[in-house]
Amino acid sequence: MFRRSSWRGAGCGGAGGTVTAALEELRGCGPSAGETRAALLGFVDTYLSFCLGNPEVPALWMRRWLSEGAELAEIEAEFAGPLVAEVAAGVRTVLDRAGIGAGVDVEMLVFTIVWTVHSFGQAGVIAPAGRRPGPRDLASLDRFRRHLHTVVAGVLDRAGGDGA
Repeated sequence: MFRRSSWRGAGCGGAGGTVTAALEELRGCGPSAGETRAALLGFVDTYLSFCLGNPEVPALWMRRWLSEGAELAEIEAEFAGPLVAEVAAGVRTVLDRAGIGAGVDVEMLVFTIVWTVHSFGQAGVIAPAGRRPGPRDLASLDRFRRHLHTVVAGVLDRAGGDGA
């Protein structure tokens, strides 16, 4: 059974600290739509970099998602749920301040970022020839980062508000 101290040691405490620090930086961004978009994409990049630098974190979550880690259920209640709520509230605050993304389901956007970053960080992508360049392949990483930015921007654009 994983205890709180052991999952913090496995990198989850670091994820919370990294995310919280990046969230504070996001909250401090300028109030314009452009500044907010840039800060939000910076936040996403920080999370991606953290996960690539600490692959045990996405591995732990993916294990739980596969129902192989029932003993890890306490992590969701004690760590993931509150952290997602904190991130969603912070993102909503900066979007509202900038007058963009009025219709964004911020919680689902956060989950979308987490799911895709964790999957990419663990498996990379499958190339057309069937080869799987890992997440450390710079061309794949650049392509994934651009795509992730496009997803976030697309959600903001479709949700209403200025978006510029």
